[in-house]
Amino acid sequence: MTIPSTPSSHGGPNHRADQRALSELHIALPRWWPGRPNTEVVGGDLETGAVIVHLPYEGNPYLARLPLDGSLPGTTATTMAELQRGYMTYEWSDRSWRWILISQTSLTSPEIGAIRESMTGAAEEPPRRGQTSPPARGPVSVD
Repeated sequence: MTIPSTPSSHGGPNHRADQRALSELHIALPRWWPGRPNTEVVGGDLETGAVIVHLPYEGNPYLARLPLDGSLPGTTATTMAELQRGYMTYEWSDRSWRWILISQTSLTSPEIGAIRESMTGAAEEPPRRGQTSPPARGPVSVD
């Protein structure tokens, strides 16, 4: 199956069906990339450093970094209220921040643990350029 690259072929019903079918082929995906993933900031407060970002992963997840005191400064209160409707939330704290992961999909404790570990590992000691983890297998996102 090929998807023609002509502009007139994009967006039609067959093109979308072909994209969905191709996305289910589960190609190997990199687990490391030189640089940060493309995230979209959806709320936050510059004064406190609170921030909420949309993560580019399956399950349409959001990650909030909030002050330890439980406050929701700036736009974070409104954004959190909107995001938590219909989503699963997972919360933890470290020495500096309160973290809330918001996802449409349910995550297990080991998955949350792996997510947390990946965040601290990446922040403390980023991998050298070219150092990779085993490739992930999953569907290619179709926008």
